[in-house]
Amino acid sequence: MIVSPLTDKFSDFNSRLEFAHRLALISDDIYQGTIEKYEKTNETIHYDLNKKDNECYSFNIFSSVVYHKILISKNCQVLILSGDHDFNFPYVGVQKWIASLSLPIESPWNPWFVNNQVAGYRMKYVKNEYSLTYATVKGAGHSIPLYKPEEVWDILDSWLASHSSLSDS
Repeated sequence: MIVSPLTDKFSDFNSRLEFAHRLALISDDIYQGTIEKYEKTNETIHYDLNKKDNECYSFNIFSSVVYHKILISKNCQVLILSGDHDFNFPYVGVQKWIASLSLPIESPWNPWFVNNQVAGYRMKYVKNEYSLTYATVKGAGHSIPLYKPEEVWDILDSWLASHSSLSDS
């Protein structure tokens, strides 16, 4: 399970502009006057965290999308959650890197419910033995379980239940 992921710094950080426009935090005039296509010109920029990588952890991975692409060939089930009010790593950036995986859609974008109320939206991608369920949690910010504990428990419980037969074999 991946919650509020920073997966690709370029995509995630640049998605904040589109997200702010969708929330009407910036006007159409300002948004339309922005650059439509960003081009990476310097991929050598790194954050200086004053920490050295070790054999267990790297402190400065620009993008982990390449690792997700490797997982597609494995027998792996993934649940990714994004708060729809997360301005740190907006859901639009998450949707973009998931789209870059070019996975076939098994279940289209549909609402999911808790107590007969829309709790968010989800879709499922499947390729061979790999499945990825992506869901947003309505009204949640970056720390999704703190904002919406009941909703997180519900979607996690249903996702685990849908995969319980895999562990029985």
